[in-house]
Parts: sequence; structure tokens; C-alpha cells
Amino acid sequence: MDVRNSKFYLIQNFYGTVELSEKILPLLAQRGKIVSLGSGLGRITFQAITNEDLKKRWRKAEASKKEIFDLVQEFEKDVEAGNEKQKGWPNDFFGNYGLSKLALTVYHSALTKNEIVKNKEIQVYIACPGYVDTDMSDHQGTLTIEEGTRTPVMLIESPFEVKKEWQGAFFSEQKKASIFDA
Repeated sequence: MDVRNSKFYLIQNFYGTVELSEKILPLLAQRGKIVSLGSGLGRITFQAITNEDLKKRWRKAEASKKEIFDLVQEFEKDVEAGNEKQKGWPNDFFGNYGLSKLALTVYHSALTKNEIVKNKEIQVYIACPGYVDTDMSDHQGTLTIEEGTRTPVMLIESPFEVKKEWQGAFFSEQKKASIFDA
């Protein structure tokens, strides 16, 4: 599938989740939690970026929501111009879906700097359920739905403690993982 035919992933996975997360922040109780679903495809997409400057900017983007939005909008403009591959972006279906998940993962790290999150001591996590046997995977997934819930449920059930090393982190297979490592 051509990347230009799958822009809705950015709207649905990234912009929609960001908007919802920020709207619910004031409504969350002191010491609440945000656990969003990410994907290991964010990591694969990061690895597929061929432009080293873009990779550096993604690593730096964890510091600011603006930097994340700038990168996503740059990707969208390059896709619309049809030069995403020349600019170093992945240019396939998984690149677009994965880019939405990469952006969402990096956003969660930046979200931990939000004043409401800090003042209310809200825990912020993003969890990859793995390759689950669902309609979305055309039932090619290797995990059952129950197995796919393990990481998100682990985070939901974790103690109400803001652990600096966990805050804003990406989790896969019930442990903290890096979106930037292979």
C-alpha cells in the first residue's frame, strides 16, 4: 500500500490519541495513569529512516511536543510532495503506521514534562501488545488476545509510584524497551 493512501493512521493513532490524552489530563485524579497502546513497528520505522539527521531529531524530540509535531508535519508534507523516500522517510504502509506509533511513543516521553502530569504525579506509559491474532493482523498474529493484554495490564496494575526510569517509557513483553534500539 502506498504511504499516501494511509494518512488516516497519523490522524487516528497520533493526533487522536494526543488530543484525547491532553483533554483528559485535567480530569485525571491525583496519581492517575495514562497507558496507551503503542507498537513495535514504531521501532522498526525508526530503524527504516535512512536520514541520520531525522534520526537525531527523533531522539531529541522526546524533549518537546512541538518538536514531535514538527517532525510529523514534515513527514506529511514530504508525503504530499511525493518525496518522502528521497528525504529518508519510510514510504510504505508499515512506515506510515509505524511513524504514527513512533510519534506516539516519543510524545509519551514528552508528555511527562506537562505541568498537570508533574503536579498530579500522573504515571505515563505506552505499551506494545505484540503481534496479536486479531482482525487487524488478518489473524496472522502469533499471540492470543490474552497474551497481548499482559503488558498493558501489567502497567495498569503496577503500584501507584512515579518511577523516574519508567515515566514516559515504552514497554514490550512486560519490560521497558527502547523505541530507538534495534
